[in-house]
Amino acid sequence: MKARSVAAGDLQHRRCSLRPSIWGIYERLPHEERILAMYRRAGYPWSEIAALMNSSPARLQKLFERAIRRARGLLEP
Repeated sequence: MKARSVAAGDLQHRRCSLRPSIWGIYERLPHEERILAMYRRAGYPWSEIAALMNSSPARLQKLFERAIRRARGLLEP
């Protein structure tokens, strides 16, 4: 039983090390996009976030997705 839990932990460690940490990506986001990330991680829908930030849901979603791609290095600044 103990060996099984160690093996499962080892697999989880390997899985996490193969992809960049989502927290590392969020740390590279500008201030406004980092706030969006916190709300999205908390499970808020885009419509509620837009109401809080006095913007449209589509604009915020597009802004957030572009910021994530830029932070991952898939889009030039």
